[in-house]
Amino acid sequence: MKKKTIVIYGVPGVGKTTLGKRLFKKIDQSMLVDADDLWRINPFTVNDNNKRMVEENIKSVYNNFKENPELETFIFLWVIPNINVYNLVNNWFDDATFIQLQVDSATYKIRLDKDNRDSFDFEKYIELFKNYKDIPGIQIDTSNKDIDRLINEIKNLI
Repeated sequence: MKKKTIVIYGVPGVGKTTLGKRLFKKIDQSMLVDADDLWRINPFTVNDNNKRMVEENIKSVYNNFKENPELETFIFLWVIPNINVYNLVNNWFDDATFIQLQVDSATYKIRLDKDNRDSFDFEKYIELFKNYKDIPGIQIDTSNKDIDRLINEIKNLI
């Protein structure tokens, strides 16, 4: 059995976690890893020690997935804010399919409001969209699409 790796990335609030959790339930022999869970550090601090720890944890979980004959699909969720992080993640995983979630700004604002994020976050996250033009991946617009439709799109890609 050939193992598959799906990396779903996009700005905070675009729908990675919601989509990833539902996709995970629809794909048998799968494993879901949300990088946000590995970054849940209090206080949240991005420094060399924490980055190294998170990177090693991701690689360790992935290697354990590869060694488990019962699992076929690895689903990984992360923001991936720039091409450097994309290259890093791409080096960790074998033949990963990268899926970039996008959303129009009006729908995005509604989602952030629903998640109780403030307007500063909206402007900051909109800036991240600019980085995504340089990051390879299959682009899927999540605007005005229900989860089942998005899951079908992704399942058809893999």
